[in-house]
Amino acid sequence: MVQRFQKPLGVRSDFPYVYYKALRDHSQTLGSVFAEADWFEHFRMTDPQPAEEIAVRGVTPEFFDGLGVHPLTGRLLTAGDATGKFDTPPAVLSYNFWRKRFGGDPSVVRGRTLAIAGHRFSIVGVLPRGFHGLSVDSGPDVRIPLQAYSLLTPDFNVDHAEFELAGRLTPGVTVSKAQAECLAFWGRVMKDYYEETEKRSPETVSRC
Repeated sequence: MVQRFQKPLGVRSDFPYVYYKALRDHSQTLGSVFAEADWFEHFRMTDPQPAEEIAVRGVTPEFFDGLGVHPLTGRLLTAGDATGKFDTPPAVLSYNFWRKRFGGDPSVVRGRTLAIAGHRFSIVGVLPRGFHGLSVDSGPDVRIPLQAYSLLTPDFNVDHAEFELAGRLTPGVTVSKAQAECLAFWGRVMKDYYEETEKRSPETVSRC
């Protein structure tokens, strides 16, 4: 069972990276915690031709395993892709994008690349048809590791960004128990985070 945890104030489901890390490293009720970029930006892909604007999102290394998805062909992103040490960052294609731009050719995972915003990405896998991630009916064309997102947006800072967050319950744990733990983490972790955020930008805190 996958349970998304909502922010206690408002209706948003986006959370700071520090909260994701706290749950990932210390939660006793969640067997897996994973996140996807909360924004849905488009970037210019210039290769292969013809050029077009495509939707790209960054994800944490647990994202695909946490949702129990397997690649249609190739592989998905792993913890090794989160180190940031890569000459050509990996990219995973959505099924629809793969069909539209590569004609459903399974060999794209063997050495083919994309040129996005002036940077090369290596195609490592294709997602199965109908998989949209945390969304019910739509998803990006391409997913990349969070650590590679700064190539597309130079001012991107993972520690100051917010993400859609979800978790998979540890077997035998109830939703109410997991929610209680998440709220406890929220109180402990976010006090320091918001104090630091307020020092950087009071407007940011007022929007949260």
